[in-house]
Amino acid sequence: MISALDDLIRFLKSYLVQDHQAAAYTLGKIGDTKVVDPLINALNDDDWRGRSTTAHALGRTGDAKAVNPLIVALRDETKGVLMEGRRSS
Repeated sequence: MISALDDLIRFLKSYLVQDHQAAAYTLGKIGDTKVVDPLINALNDDDWRGRSTTAHALGRTGDAKAVNPLIVALRDETKGVLMEGRRSS
């Protein structure tokens, strides 16, 4: 059985940045440890807006596993991603 959480995780891979952002934002609010790995993977999104929202969501999880990927996000040359990476650390 597919849960709503699984559906949100799938939306992280959406080609529509709005879907990706909405899913990342919601997953960050949920904070379940199950979402950490998918959020880490979503930090590689092609669109900076998706990466930015994902960095913020990942920081909200509070999971220690998110620290190194967020440090890498701080090196993103896009201002929005950099700001969310800083805000999340």
